[in-house]
Amino acid sequence: VFLLAGIMLGLWKPFEFEVPKFVPKVLLGLMLYFVFLKIDFSDIVEHIRNYKLMLYISVVYMLIIPMLFFLLFLIFDRELALGILLLTAMPAGVSTPALSDIVRGNMSLTMSIALITQSVAPLTVPLLFWIVGTKGLDINKLLLLRDIAIMVFSPMVLAIIVKRYFPATVRKTRHLFTSANVLLLFCFVFIAISSQRETIISDPLTLIWKAAILYAVFIVLHIAGFWICPRSKKEDKIALSVSAAYMNNGLAIVLAATYFSPNILVLMVLSEIPWNTLLAPFRKAIPYL
Repeated sequence: VFLLAGIMLGLWKPFEFEVPKFVPKVLLGLMLYFVFLKIDFSDIVEHIRNYKLMLYISVVYMLIIPMLFFLLFLIFDRELALGILLLTAMPAGVSTPALSDIVRGNMSLTMSIALITQSVAPLTVPLLFWIVGTKGLDINKLLLLRDIAIMVFSPMVLAIIVKRYFPATVRKTRHLFTSANVLLLFCFVFIAISSQRETIISDPLTLIWKAAILYAVFIVLHIAGFWICPRSKKEDKIALSVSAAYMNNGLAIVLAATYFSPNILVLMVLSEIPWNTLLAPFRKAIPYL
């Protein structure tokens, strides 16, 4: 409801002025901060110790899958291919443990994947765009690395410090974190849609086929994640599928607004729709997998 409200309000009553570029970064940082406050890092140490699995997942999720999608869409359109590359190169969303819990996946494994992929993203994302080239785009790879590192590690470190020195306060307010993130997500989507309102309403047919492409991408990510470790237990497969499909697209929106064209930014904003609507069908499909 809040996501749809943010989209509709952004189209109906957008901001009358240009929002400073640092505002979406601050909103994303706050969302990550509240999620990191809810994560018990001691629960995920055991999975991280399985360094072979973590290395395998990181390489496949953060490098191989994005490159395969890029090469596939490059056949049709380079700008679209760059947009899909940016989206699929994002680390697993820090909300994936909660999503995994909803569909009865291995939540601690999902936590591990989220933490590891968030940690390596500052290196893998600039590396991917260095490999494919950024012709026609004004991208400074070092600034891209810096922005991702700041947006991921700053909330993580701050959450660790607060949990260490104010554990009682964190416990007492824990029930408010999800509600706070819902409101922050509303503001984030509203600002993102507002900034691209004219582009969106000028060509609605283009948006329809872009949304269809994004649904196809998310479905493929679900399938690829589920079968990436075919011998794993079902709850682990579910966790792997969720981690593959539900990336940190908030980070993608911020990066697109900073470094990429309006068309790519619109694509990142549209990714919110399959991100928020595919979990229920996946849950119904699990008994048949």
